[in-house]
Parts: sequence; structure tokens; C-alpha cells
Amino acid sequence: MSHRIPTLAGIAAVLATLGGLQLGAATEGEDLPRCALQIDTAQGMLTARAVAQSPEALSGQYDLTLTRRNAGGSIDMSQSGAFELRPGETAILNEAVLNGDPRDLKARLTLKTGGRSLRCPVLVNGTPQEEI
Repeated sequence: MSHRIPTLAGIAAVLATLGGLQLGAATEGEDLPRCALQIDTAQGMLTARAVAQSPEALSGQYDLTLTRRNAGGSIDMSQSGAFELRPGETAILNEAVLNGDPRDLKARLTLKTGGRSLRCPVLVNGTPQEEI
């Protein structure tokens, strides 16, 4: 179940910057959904937010995987669930907080809708990452 957030201006701005990230091949003029796994760090803690935005009504499934390994041990977390977005809505689909450093983290967010699948980009403190 998604958590409805009335204003996510910061997250929405990041998603707008990532406008090329969409489900499947776009046709000219087609408005497609956007998503990101946003990881923020503060005081040795990581907050991972699975965020999605769509200009049109959208429903589907999300899969979130977080793996953290360091000298203090390891954490393996996999969560999935259904989501539903209203037209123009930005929503946090899932949120997790764990200790550690982003360099010790492997993270993946995938959205599945309408027979299509999208691997969402990972942002650490607002900066897109090649691989995490």
C-alpha cells in the first residue's frame, strides 16, 4: 500500500530531472511514469525511499531490495507490494531506515505495470549513482 504525501516537492524535482527514465519505449507526446530509489544519509543512518510519480493513473507492483554488508554484519531486505497512483501523484511506495554507509549498500527498485518493467535509478543524497 502506498503512503499518500500531499507535497513532495524535493522528490518531485529530482524525478523531473530524471525525465528520461520511464517504462518501456515512449511514443512522441506520451506521458510516462518516473521512479527513483532515494537514499539519504545522516548521522550514520541510511533512509531509503522508493518513490514513484505518474502523469496518469497507474497501478502495478514494486520490488525493493536492500543489501548492506560491513564489518558490523549484514542486512538483506526484500519487500514488494502493490501500488496505485492517481494522475499527477507522487508517492513514497516504501521506506526503510538502516545503519551504515552507502558504499556498503547494494540497492534495487523495480516497478512492474502493464506488462512492462522498469529498474529505477538510485540517488544518494540527490546524486544519481551508476551502480549501487
